[in-house]
Amino acid sequence: MNAAMFAYRVAITPDAMQGRVQSATGMLAMGLNPAGPLLGGALVELWGGHWAFAGFAGILAVTAIVASLSQGIRRMRPLEANAGQSPPPEPSEQ
Repeated sequence: MNAAMFAYRVAITPDAMQGRVQSATGMLAMGLNPAGPLLGGALVELWGGHWAFAGFAGILAVTAIVASLSQGIRRMRPLEANAGQSPPPEPSEQ
């Protein structure tokens, strides 16, 4: 899923914005990385290993269902639809 979303994001992002978009998404993803082990460790302490694993599996299942029902994802344009578009104007330098 990560590879597909990354490829789609790169394909629909104008060349002039590639660096900004990638740095913003990368910073968000890398900034949230420490939360996984912290939350996992807290849940293992509170619930035990089996229940913590089941909890994370439940979170992933709910996320998959929400993504499957998301109108935004369902309305994503095919990459072929982007091929004929002209690039947006470059930002003016001040």
